[in-house]
Amino acid sequence: MYNSPRNVQSCRFEEVMMSRRRTLNVCLFGALASSLFALPAAAQDTDSEEDVRPEMKEMLEDDEGSEARGIVVSDNFPGEDDEEPAGWTVEFFGYLRTQYTAIQDDPNLEEFGRNDGFIIADARFGFLGYLDNGLGFELEVDAGVPRPTEEANTAIGEVVTRLRDGYVFYQPHPLFRASAGQFKVPFDIEELLSTANILFVERSVGSRGVEGVEGPNREGLSVGRQVGVRIDSDPFFFVTEDDGPGVSYALAATNGQSANRSLNDNDQAAFYGRVNLHWGEIARLGGGAYYNDRTIGELPDLIGETQTGWTADLTVAAAGFSLLANVVQVEFEPPEEVGAEPARTGLSYQAQVAYEEPFFGLQPAYRFAYLDPDTDREGAEAGIRFESLTYHTVGLNYNAKTYPLRLMLNYTITAEEQLEIDNDRFDALVQVEW
Repeated sequence: MYNSPRNVQSCRFEEVMMSRRRTLNVCLFGALASSLFALPAAAQDTDSEEDVRPEMKEMLEDDEGSEARGIVVSDNFPGEDDEEPAGWTVEFFGYLRTQYTAIQDDPNLEEFGRNDGFIIADARFGFLGYLDNGLGFELEVDAGVPRPTEEANTAIGEVVTRLRDGYVFYQPHPLFRASAGQFKVPFDIEELLSTANILFVERSVGSRGVEGVEGPNREGLSVGRQVGVRIDSDPFFFVTEDDGPGVSYALAATNGQSANRSLNDNDQAAFYGRVNLHWGEIARLGGGAYYNDRTIGELPDLIGETQTGWTADLTVAAAGFSLLANVVQVEFEPPEEVGAEPARTGLSYQAQVAYEEPFFGLQPAYRFAYLDPDTDREGAEAGIRFESLTYHTVGLNYNAKTYPLRLMLNYTITAEEQLEIDNDRFDALVQVEW
């Protein structure tokens, strides 16, 4: 399972966070309605005190015996003698990340490095619900998403709320789970990791690209969330449970467009696949590929483009040490039409290492990242649009031992192949998770 922060076995920090999540055994509608709206009037729906279980009655009363305010769940739990199956188990989870960014002011280019300040990087909250028979759902939204603007190299924009994950699934066996909805497609390992658990404030330049206020716009090579269907599995270990050699897989067919799009851009599906080889929770060697027929532009000027990509990666986590290395290559092939751009091949790779000392939770980290939007063009032929980028990032994280708190400090040294820009950056971030 790839798109949930509960399913990435990347580091001890995630396990500590998961232990603090609140699990509510409630019916689906009771959990969603009560948690989202917290209607005090719900307490008036109980017919009598005899209809309420003792443990629920304690929740309805405060220290002085008066009626409590907030979420009230009606009796929907079968007792020990009941033959009816248990209801939904619903987990409420999320995290909040507040970020400060300072980008070096370039003396020759006014559009870069002039918007230092604070942002809400992520404001995630969601529900994961499931029944004993394997039926479940996940719903996750982010209230800190910048609205895209049509103007290049601008910081003007609004922060809006967008759906991140929204899908139903059925998992009758650990080796088979079928999902339908919006989810992360099984491809790039860095994109599959939960944002709450990445080692740095931002993902690598090869994955996320470059935003307009940081430098000339560049698109990364990762593939995010899409709408479609997927089948995947938990790791299967051949010798002993959760140890030794193992394997997991994921396959998906989607619209081939980014998240929150109402319709497909054509009548073709995109196909994704990924396989992981595990050694317990210590190491994972993975790879994936995809094929996507895109339609770009607006009527009547529509242009087709075929994208094919592959990736390979290695992750290691042991004794406080962690390593992530991956390579991604994507080929963009436009049709043979007059005026169409030539085919190009994008390439990115990175290596990141970190060590968390066992006493205070301090974790120094380093990342080398490279992005070349077009490997067939070099030097002046590549131009600013397709020039390669090399980023070095050093970081220091504080992962609190007794609280779901994380503090992160990053400094990134940037290097462009041609356009020499003074746009090194400093990032600081505070994160809480529940």
